[in-house]
Amino acid sequence: MMEYIQNDHKEKNGIDRSLAVSKAYDFHKMSEGYQPTPLVRLENLKKYGIGCTVYAKLEKYREGTKSFKSLGASYSMSRILTKKYYEITGEQPDWHRTGQSRKIADVTGPIHFRAATDGNHGAAVAWFADCTGHRATIYLPNDTESEKKKRIKSFHAEVICIDGTYDECVKKCHEDVLLKGGEEVTDIETGSNRENVENIILGYTTLFNEVMDASNIRFDTVFVPVGVGGLAAAAAISLKSRCEGIKIVAVEPYSADSLYRSVEGGRIIPTDGRQDSLMCGLNCGIVSEYAWSVLKRQVDGCVRISDHEIKKAAHLYEREYEKESYTACAAFAGFLEMCKRKQWKEEENVLVIFTE
Repeated sequence: MMEYIQNDHKEKNGIDRSLAVSKAYDFHKMSEGYQPTPLVRLENLKKYGIGCTVYAKLEKYREGTKSFKSLGASYSMSRILTKKYYEITGEQPDWHRTGQSRKIADVTGPIHFRAATDGNHGAAVAWFADCTGHRATIYLPNDTESEKKKRIKSFHAEVICIDGTYDECVKKCHEDVLLKGGEEVTDIETGSNRENVENIILGYTTLFNEVMDASNIRFDTVFVPVGVGGLAAAAAISLKSRCEGIKIVAVEPYSADSLYRSVEGGRIIPTDGRQDSLMCGLNCGIVSEYAWSVLKRQVDGCVRISDHEIKKAAHLYEREYEKESYTACAAFAGFLEMCKRKQWKEEENVLVIFTE
């Protein structure tokens, strides 16, 4: 049932955001407790007739929230706090001195961060707010797994459950920002938070800088899961201008396939699915505007997969390596289905992102 579409709108030249990418990476590298996540070679795939060399980037080992989302939330929120600190003192804060984040909060006063989520972005916002002495309110669908709700609350955040989809949570969060105030750090645009969305995506670029620093491998293709598209956009920003000829393939569920439809139509098109895939972390109805501004020119192709295909991929990965969620295995499932079509040469190096 898998479908693949090639992006006919793609441009040859990469997007050079090297200075911004470097700033984000420097921020994370100097942060207390930071550690790169593992990059591992998946040797056992040879027995399944997969001839190319496959590496996995394992984001469940990410500090704070076990997801790449902590990279985006922490960088975007730090930029908000830095701006407020500078407005008050005329100086740039030193984020990397021990205990400095609490001192920054003493200067800025309490900031109320608000974000809509399907779970992991909200946990990342709550985590960083808690680390820095600020308040967070997280909006999420009422049917979100109880463990995700519990994890967000463990970071002392207020949780507001909405009887609706992720997109309805985005709407409610934005309304509360307008009515009650606060800083809106949802990872999709609502009309007033574009700079924050851009900084979230720049924060994600650290993941790909880690890959480049971890080895001298020249990757030919990268498979990235897509919800609102921020991680795939970060891959393009990080890699396209540095790695000549590298291909980026985005993977979505059938029921949340806005990027696939947008590539097909040449403009942002929401999904008409119910956003009810087993890949719950990808159940988003529309791609981010900023992510689309990058991906329409830089993504090489899109794969959409069914729940049947994600089940097969997750079971194979657990049998050969370790247990991962359906969301985490999405890019892996897209890669396996493309392999069935004999899309890759045996000498290719492939990177697959495993993340919530």
